[in-house]
Amino acid sequence: MASHLESITGVGPVLPVGSFARYFAFTVPEGHDLLQIITDYAKNNKLPAAYVVSCVGSVNTATLRCAPSKKSAGGKQQTKTLKGNFVICNMQGTLSAKYTKICAQFSNKNGEMYGGELLGGVTVSDTCEVVICVMPGIGVVPDAAGLPQVLSANNQWSTNTIAGFGMQQPASPAAPASK
Repeated sequence: MASHLESITGVGPVLPVGSFARYFAFTVPEGHDLLQIITDYAKNNKLPAAYVVSCVGSVNTATLRCAPSKKSAGGKQQTKTLKGNFVICNMQGTLSAKYTKICAQFSNKNGEMYGGELLGGVTVSDTCEVVICVMPGIGVVPDAAGLPQVLSANNQWSTNTIAGFGMQQPASPAAPASK
C-alpha cells in the first residue's frame, strides 16, 4: 500500500526520514541563470525533495522578492533587482521536481548586503558551485493555497531543514488526514 507521501509525489518507496541522504554537486557556468539551472536539475532528476547545502560564486544580476510590509505598497509583494558585481554570501531553500523556493543573500564591493527569495534573472558572472542534498522520506507538496510545504513520510507537516533534518515534528492542524 502506498504511503500518503508516495501517493502525492509518485515517488517510492519512501525511506525513513534522514536515512541515506544523497548529495549532488554541479557547477553553473558564467552567463547562466543560477535559479533556472537549480530548478531544471530538480525537474530533470525528478527529485521528490532536496535542499541547498552550499552555493558559492558570484552574480551580476538577481531579482529578489522582499518581505512585504503593511506600511509600504499596502502589503503587496516588493521586488528588487540587483545589478553589478555581487558575491553569494548565503543560499538556502527547498526544491523538488515541482516546486522551488530559494532565498539568498548577496554582498557588493562595499560589503552592503541584499537578500530575499530568488525570483529569477540570477545571472552568474563567474562560475557558481552548488551542492544539494536529496531528502529521502520527505516530499515538497502544495498546501491548500498551492504554496510548497515540506511533508515527511509519516504524513506530518515538517520544518525539517539542515538544522533539524531527521527530527520528527508534531502534526500541524492543517495536515491532511491519513487515508
